[in-house]
Amino acid sequence: MIKWPWKAQEITQNEDWPWDDALAIPLLVNLTAQEQARLIALAERFLQQKRLVALQGFELDSLKSARIALIFCLPILELGIEWLDGFHEVLIYPAPFVVDDEWEDDIGLVHSQRVVQSGQSWQQGPIILNWLDIQDSFDASGFNLIIHEVAHKLDMRNGDRASGIPFIPLRDVAGWEHDLHAAMNNIQDEIDLVGESAASIDAYAATDPAECFAVLSEYFFQRARTVCSTFPGTMAAFLPVLSPGSFSALTGKRCRRRLRRGIRTLIPHFVG
Repeated sequence: MIKWPWKAQEITQNEDWPWDDALAIPLLVNLTAQEQARLIALAERFLQQKRLVALQGFELDSLKSARIALIFCLPILELGIEWLDGFHEVLIYPAPFVVDDEWEDDIGLVHSQRVVQSGQSWQQGPIILNWLDIQDSFDASGFNLIIHEVAHKLDMRNGDRASGIPFIPLRDVAGWEHDLHAAMNNIQDEIDLVGESAASIDAYAATDPAECFAVLSEYFFQRARTVCSTFPGTMAAFLPVLSPGSFSALTGKRCRRRLRRGIRTLIPHFVG
């Protein structure tokens, strides 16, 4: 169970959002004018539907809120705002936060431990973030806390918990699992060879299928050349839930051709 602070600041819903300034970050700079306009429209709806709540003395302003909303909506640019249902609040700490975490092991024993978290999400609960790591999500480093947690939300549309398998047709599940586990094995092989610090993908991706899905989603938006050339099968399946604007801007023609061959039959299942 998480112990929440008593005092919090909520962003108001009648702000004049500074969209031009909010878009001026490396993560969003390669979007076309049309894609930016569509992203802003989604972000406006996001801010109408969700409450941004600042915790532990952190102060929200219109620029911070606008950037948070834009990044939340980037992965669902082709899907629609309804793909972000299931939660109504985004709680934002100033820095990574400590929680009292409880979990049940394989034999039914319940364990409790205080742990430091960067972010959390549940199927029917709030998304919890911290501003220090959100700021690190603006660049092209491969790390993006918001996209990571959104990926978990997309993942959980298929069940009670994140499994690495989002809401896809049953006939596609086996192929998805095969590609995802192949990606995990490749990441682990590279870690074993060069070590975690020198690996091209965050080692966290090798720990669990759900984390692999979330981490590769982060990388797709910021280091797409790395992931699409290393994991073309996995990226072909991921593409329908990611932004084609970042995809076209960040990946090379050869990589795009390889991915298109793999996604032609998958896109209709995701976008209707």
